Amino acid sequence: MSTGKPTETNKQPLVVKRGEEETIKALGSEITFLRREPGAWSLTRVSVPRDVGAPPHDHDFDESYYVLSGSLWLTVAGKEVELDAGEFVRIPGKTVHGFKGTSDAPTQILILQSPGDAEEFFRACAREIKKIPEDLARMPEVGARYGIRMAPPSRNAPPR
Repeated sequence: MSTGKPTETNKQPLVVKRGEEETIKALGSEITFLRREPGAWSLTRVSVPRDVGAPPHDHDFDESYYVLSGSLWLTVAGKEVELDAGEFVRIPGKTVHGFKGTSDAPTQILILQSPGDAEEFFRACAREIKKIPEDLARMPEVGARYGIRMAPPSRNAPPR
């Protein structure tokens, strides 16, 4: 997570053209970094396969999800919700949340994080958590380095 102050560049217009983004594979998902201003915001596209996602966690920055295609099961502050294409959720910082893809084809989501971002966390996961589920026990330690706190798993399972 970037904790620096917003830079002056975020006061300028920004255009990102196709091909200027970067995609990595981490935690069973394909994560495309569209753009970020360290310490201010980030926009990421994530392709989430069925039954793959983020375990319950929280962080200081706000996070918003917009579902482009497919469906996403979430727990947000202990409540369950399923989002379909065209639906949106905003999660305030320090709110425990987690999600899983629930469609047969990978769910496509846009994630906006502000102020801050998790790009370096995802990069560390790609480097350090290679085998799933074997390496997942390392996730709390990796997350802690980037201000992401893992919570106990939800007792509820996403619908099939």
